Amino acid sequence: MPWSFSLPGSGVYQATGSSERASPRLGNNDSLDCAHSRYNGVMVPTQELIDEIERERIDRARRTPPEEKLLQGPRLFDRVCRIMRDGIRMQFPSASEDEVWRIFLDRLAIAEKLDRNP
Repeated sequence: MPWSFSLPGSGVYQATGSSERASPRLGNNDSLDCAHSRYNGVMVPTQELIDEIERERIDRARRTPPEEKLLQGPRLFDRVCRIMRDGIRMQFPSASEDEVWRIFLDRLAIAEKLDRNP
């Protein structure tokens, strides 16, 4: 049976589950300090919380100055590039920095080609 609880300033969450299921990280649910014995660590946000988050995102976007909005694109691109290079390093742990950059540029060219011809 689902139940709801609210956290200060964060809206309402709805948790579902049964006491028979164990939490994969903590083992038996008896070790969890929570108000309801049927909680298994799975929380489903309520529509009220989803709507509140969406309103906050819209308000934040409206308050963001145009200069900041303009900088968000390059920042996001830089972040994605760093994540891609980290992934390449994980995939090819013995690759030199030059090899990582070559693979990265190859993948970037493939992505650009896919964007042009979906």
